[in-house]
Amino acid sequence: MGTAPPPDPPVHPARIPLLPPYSCHQSLKLSGKLRDPTTHSLMDTPNTVLKSTNIQRPQVPKECRRPVEDPEMLSTACSRECKNGHCTPTGKCCCSAGWEGPFCLRAKCEPACRNGGVCVEPNKCLCKEGFSGSQCEKGTRGDGEKDSILEHIIDMTSYLLDLTSYIV
Repeated sequence: MGTAPPPDPPVHPARIPLLPPYSCHQSLKLSGKLRDPTTHSLMDTPNTVLKSTNIQRPQVPKECRRPVEDPEMLSTACSRECKNGHCTPTGKCCCSAGWEGPFCLRAKCEPACRNGGVCVEPNKCLCKEGFSGSQCEKGTRGDGEKDSILEHIIDMTSYLLDLTSYIV
């Protein structure tokens, strides 16, 4: 008759506290034997690295926590950038009336501001000195007509610069 195999060494439960400083991914290096919780058999653990999963450990440090945000917030930069409209679930900024551009930051004036005026709010022009009216159409220096080629050039340049703001 053969000899009986040696008895399994005793297994002692151990609770290993995780002490500060915490890390987001703490682990423990073990050597010896552990009992497999599913099969209840002993396993050799020579230099085994185990990730800690003790549910009684202290709270995870704030910098390790994943922020929880609404799905809309995760979709795009829309929720941060869209100022004069609303974001769709796909992250597109839909502009309110009188606003345009990718994030609805550019006011629309219809008809467009004239004489170098700048559209600052929907249908509200900020006029250059010497001009007034809802589209800066009234000149206050004389009869309101263009006196020189320079004023025509300034108007055309202002118009072209305004058009470039539509280029995406």
